[in-house]
Amino acid sequence: MAKHPNAPHRAAEDPDDRFVAGVMAGGDWFKRNSRTVTIAAIALFILVAGSLYWIRYQRALREAASAELSAIRQTIATGNTPLALRDLSAFLESFSDTPSGRDGSLMMAQLLLLEGRNEEALDAVYELSRDLNDPLGASAARLAAAAHEQAERWEEAEAEYLRISTDAARRFERNRALADAGRVRMQRGDAAGAAELYRRALDAFPENDPQVPLLRLRLGEAQAEAQAQAGA
Repeated sequence: MAKHPNAPHRAAEDPDDRFVAGVMAGGDWFKRNSRTVTIAAIALFILVAGSLYWIRYQRALREAASAELSAIRQTIATGNTPLALRDLSAFLESFSDTPSGRDGSLMMAQLLLLEGRNEEALDAVYELSRDLNDPLGASAARLAAAAHEQAERWEEAEAEYLRISTDAARRFERNRALADAGRVRMQRGDAAGAAELYRRALDAFPENDPQVPLLRLRLGEAQAEAQAQAGA
């Protein structure tokens, strides 16, 4: 049956009433779940406080490592290699996981190479040298190759240099490794193979690179030696 035109309309729900009802419902929910809310708030506080502590701790650790490594550099500058190696060993025990610790590993390998301690130098940079995408990876791999070269393990040295020449992230590292591999082939007595690598290096280096004149000289020497070997 149709409503009478003069019948009163149902009043629309007041927005203020909806707000009050929502607040009351929220208050009821909070009362029912106050323990859960309190625990969640405590957990959040612990998480935030722990994160801030960890950030501050890591910053302090990095600063301490940097200061310690600077002191070791001064020891190296005095020429006291045994003391520097001892200090570096202690330094790496405490700070190996910091950015300065990675620099310390390179410094350790360099000093060990100067002392002729090739196997220890390899150990110092082994992990870092495996990742050539790491900013220090190619430098570490180069030190590993130098350790093999110094021990006259020519095949291992050449393989490491060639790995750098293929996989290193930066172009100048790849180019330099090609030239290093050519030098190793010359030491192995493979002049023709050395000439091939020197030619590839020359093609890779920019024409204005200061290494180019030396590479041309080495290429000429390798070619002359290869001809002499072929005629022997």
